Amino acid sequence: MSASHENHTPEARVPAPPQPAAPEAPAPPPAPSVPGTPAAPSAPVAPRPARPKSSTAEVPPPFDAPEAPPAPEAPAPPEIRHP
Repeated sequence: MSASHENHTPEARVPAPPQPAAPEAPAPPPAPSVPGTPAAPSAPVAPRPARPKSSTAEVPPPFDAPEAPPAPEAPAPPEIRHP
């Protein structure tokens, strides 16, 4: 009975969307045919499909990055005075 419930879970549907991204990978292969600029079209093509996958997750990180460095510096001074 447990197996039946697992299939109903929404988690099983999450892995389905990522599958469509795989077919997009074959797009870069045609680029190699051009010995003039095979790396140029290959680089921008790869990051494009990866962005939409976690576009929401990539937005918050940038905001936390600038706040992370100053945070550790504040607790450092108080620790030295305590000892």
